[in-house]
This record gives sequence, structure tokens and C-alpha cells, in this order.
Amino acid sequence: MFLAGDGLARDPFWPLGYESRPVVNPVADNIKPPALEQEVPTQKRVVTADDWAAARKLVQMTGFASAGGRQIVFMNGTAYRQGDKLIFKNDGFLFKWRVEILGDRKVDLVQVEAVVPLSF
Repeated sequence: MFLAGDGLARDPFWPLGYESRPVVNPVADNIKPPALEQEVPTQKRVVTADDWAAARKLVQMTGFASAGGRQIVFMNGTAYRQGDKLIFKNDGFLFKWRVEILGDRKVDLVQVEAVVPLSF
């Protein structure tokens, strides 16, 4: 494009004297943006000590191992070391514990948090 004498840009491939008209799209001009969905108020359920206890009962310790001075505990088919996070789904929540190995075949699960996952 170049600037014509009046300072307006003109497409060099247009015929002389041609003036472009604004494009009118009746379909696009009549489209309205979708209405925003209103959030449905939901009740936030609070995690109780009974919820923690019910979830803890479902965590089963199935074995222990020790190699090179490191202790490993097997819970629900997964190996965990000292300080690892155990995450377990139960009753619409993700329960998170920190694994504390106290000694030979003794394990404590320290409660970290319980959250509602984004999708289940």
C-alpha cells in the first residue's frame, strides 16, 4: 500500500477511482456474546477427625525393607521413604500425609492437608 495525495492508504491493485466499502456481515453483526454462567452456590464441607480416621483405615501397610541404611515401607502397593508424601482419595477429598518411619516396622503418618480435588 502507498499513500495517495490525500494521505490515505490505497491498495495499488485497486482500479483508479475505486473506493472500498466497509464489510457488512449480517450474521456476525447479530451474534451476541454468550451469557456468563452463574456459579451455583455450593456448601463447603469441612474435613473432620472422623474423615481423617476413615481415610487412614484404608491405608494398609503391606511390607518393610531396609537397604543401605535406608528404610522403606510399602503401603497400598507403593514404596515410601522417610518424608515422602502419601496421597489418598476418599469420600471426595484428597488426604495428604507425610511418612515418618520411627524405627523397625514402626511408621507414623503425619496429617498434612485434605483438599477437594479439581476433578475426580
